[in-house]
Amino acid sequence: MTWLLGSETPSIRYLTLRDLLGRPENDPDVVAARKRIPSWAPIEGLLAEQHAGGYWGEPEDVYWPKWRATVWPLILLAEMGVPGELPAVKQSCEYFLGMMDTQDRSWPPPASSENDAQGQWPTWRSVWEPCVTGNMARTLAVFGFGEDRRVREMFEWLVRHQLPDGGWNCEPGPWGKEVYHSSFMSTIEPLWAFSALPSQKWPKVEGRRWNEDVSLCSCTGCTRATRRAE
Repeated sequence: MTWLLGSETPSIRYLTLRDLLGRPENDPDVVAARKRIPSWAPIEGLLAEQHAGGYWGEPEDVYWPKWRATVWPLILLAEMGVPGELPAVKQSCEYFLGMMDTQDRSWPPPASSENDAQGQWPTWRSVWEPCVTGNMARTLAVFGFGEDRRVREMFEWLVRHQLPDGGWNCEPGPWGKEVYHSSFMSTIEPLWAFSALPSQKWPKVEGRRWNEDVSLCSCTGCTRATRRAE
């Protein structure tokens, strides 16, 4: 613990104080550690690569190319403890939400095409799929957007598209025809998202509420019968 607290990486000290020692966010040591994070050289460098409009990579695609487009720096910044109040972070979150809000919510998605008749994004650019929606619902909640109606919709979307075995699968296809079980990776990401919300704020959709036990059971390979919805 002493070694972690003495780290020159401010994120390590901040997360050690908060997550391992259980200090509250308003603890003076926690506040001081977090204030240092945005000025740490790797974080400064990442923020310097952000375009004036609030995005990374290309403006028309927040997911591709992988590791360089907008979602990836945002996920990293959130997990490194960068404050959501930072103007560059708020701008980028709004950029992502603006892009996501214009896209088709269908799952499985419509057949792939470069553009539909209305000129919408091609299917492969959609961020309404379990992995990206899970990752970004968490990231946005961590950054303080958990009460935003667009982020609430993301959590509701995950509840609506939970599979009968309790997990999720990013492979597009109808249940029982092309998709027969959830995927470990595709389930971890929505679980990760729900862990960022207090349980009393987990959404209830169409009479169903996300069931933690079922998803954990699916994720760990448990085969006992469990209800998906409450």
